[in-house]
Amino acid sequence: MSNLVNVILCGGSGSRLWPLSRPKYPKQFVKVFGGKSLLQLTAERNSNIADSFLIVVAEDMYHHAVNQLEELSIYKEKEFQFLCEPVGKNTLPAILLASFHASDDDQLFITPSDQVIENLESYEECVRKGRELASTGKINTFGIKPRSAHTGFGYIEANGNEIKSFKEKPNKEVAEQYLQSGNYLWNAGLFLASKKTFLEQAKELSPKIYEQVNNVYQSIKTEKSVSKFSKELMDKVTAESIDYGLMENTKVGSVVECDVPWNDLGNFESLANYLKGSEKNILHNESKNSFFFTDKKVVSFGLENIIAVEDSDTLFIGNINESEKVKEVYSAIKSKQESDLHTQSMEHRPWGSFYNLADFDEYKVKRIEVLPGKSLSLQKHLHRSEHWIVVKGQPTVTVGNEIKDYKVGEHIYIGKEEVHRLENKTETKVTIVEVQLGSYLGEDDIIRLEDVYGRA
Repeated sequence: MSNLVNVILCGGSGSRLWPLSRPKYPKQFVKVFGGKSLLQLTAERNSNIADSFLIVVAEDMYHHAVNQLEELSIYKEKEFQFLCEPVGKNTLPAILLASFHASDDDQLFITPSDQVIENLESYEECVRKGRELASTGKINTFGIKPRSAHTGFGYIEANGNEIKSFKEKPNKEVAEQYLQSGNYLWNAGLFLASKKTFLEQAKELSPKIYEQVNNVYQSIKTEKSVSKFSKELMDKVTAESIDYGLMENTKVGSVVECDVPWNDLGNFESLANYLKGSEKNILHNESKNSFFFTDKKVVSFGLENIIAVEDSDTLFIGNINESEKVKEVYSAIKSKQESDLHTQSMEHRPWGSFYNLADFDEYKVKRIEVLPGKSLSLQKHLHRSEHWIVVKGQPTVTVGNEIKDYKVGEHIYIGKEEVHRLENKTETKVTIVEVQLGSYLGEDDIIRLEDVYGRA
C-alpha cells in the first residue's frame, strides 16, 4: 500500500481556552497533558500508522512546533516536513497546500493538532479501514460514536460507510434525537484520501480556491525540511473549510465509525471533564461541579458550577456550564487590552522562553531558558545593563570580543551598549536569571546584529 502521510493542521488561536491559550501560544502548544502538548500527543498517537509527517503551521508558530516535536523520540525516527502558512485561510487551503506538496502515490491522513483520542488499538483499526476506502478513490472522514447529546459538535448522518448528510451543531432537543436514532456520529474533523483524490475533488468542487492555492504553491521556497510561501499570493486565497468546500458536495465521500474516547477540548467544560481527578494543589474542596486550574493551593466551599483558571498573569472565573461564552468575552475585551491578552508573563521564543519574575520601573527580573542547540541573537541594548546568573546548565556567552563557557553559580555582567549573545551548545536546557537595570526596560530596546532566525 502507498505511504501514509499524517498532515497535522497546526493552526487556530484557541480563544475558547483563554487565558491558558493565547494567540501567540495557542492551545495545541500548551503543556497541561502529563507534561506534553496536544501537538506532541497527536504526533505520538499517529507515529505507529504514519510513514511520515507534514506539519501545516502558521509561519510565526513554526519554531513552537519544531521545538516541541524535537523533544519526541519519533522526530529522529520519522521524516517531518513543515509547510509555513504566511496567512491562515481555514482548512481547505491548508489541505490543498499539503496535497500539492505530497508525492503522487501518497495517502494523506488529515488531523487537527488539538484533539485527545484514546484506545489506540481501536483508533488504528479505524484508520486502516479508512485507508482501504481511500484506496478506492474515496475521501473518507471519521465519525465518533456519540456518548452524549452534545451540542458543541457537528454531526454526520451515516448509513454504514455512506454519508447521508452533515449537520451543524444542534440544540439540546435535536442532539437528543440524534443520540436516540443511532444513525448520527460526531464529526471529528479527520480525513483520509489520496493526493490524487483531494486535488481532483477540489478542482471540480472549489476550482477558484484550487487555482489560488496552486498559485501560492508555485511560490514555494524550501530550505531543508521547511517550506515558505508568498504572503501576497496567500492574501488572495479565499478562506474556506474542507466541510463546505468539499465534503458537503462530493460524490466520493465515505465515513468510518470510530467507537473511541475522543475530545476536541474546545472549551473549559471539556477540559475540566478530561482533567477531572488530576487537579493539582486542591487542599479542600466542598464545591459542586467545579474545576480549579492553578499552581496555587486551593481551598473551596459553598460554590457550584464554577470554573477558575489562573495563568501567569490572569485569573479567569466563570460558570462551567457557559464556558462556550469565553470566546465571546475574549472578543469583547481584546480591543481594550490587546497586548495583555495576546501575551503571558511566560513568553516563548524560537530559542526557548523567558518568564517575567518581577517588573518595576527601576529594574526587571527574568528567568531565561535556552533549549539545547539554540542561540539568542548577537545583540545590544541602548538603555539598560544586564546581570546574568547561571542556575542550570552550561551556557556559552559572548560579551564584546570574549566568548566563554560558564557554570552554575557564575555571574556575567553586560554593560549598556555592549554586544553580547547567549548560546546553548549542550544537549541539556540552560537556565539563567537576568536582572535588568536602566532608564528604559521595554522589549523593543534591542538591536540585533546577527540572528539565525532572520530577525536581524
